Amino acid sequence: MEEEEEEEEEEEEEEEEEEEEEEEEEEEEEEEEEEEEEEEDDDDVACRLKTEFMAFQWS
Repeated sequence: MEEEEEEEEEEEEEEEEEEEEEEEEEEEEEEEEEEEEEEEDDDDVACRLKTEFMAFQWS
């Protein structure tokens, strides 16, 4: 009886650890996506500024 309870507890702990790992992976993926979006925004801003500067030079 005690062995069964210990096995169940171990299984529950393993499941909890797996869930935590999955949550961490999801958080990392979200952070990576946010960073990529920020980089794209930075690129857009840089491109716009460059275009405005070039237009200013020509005027």
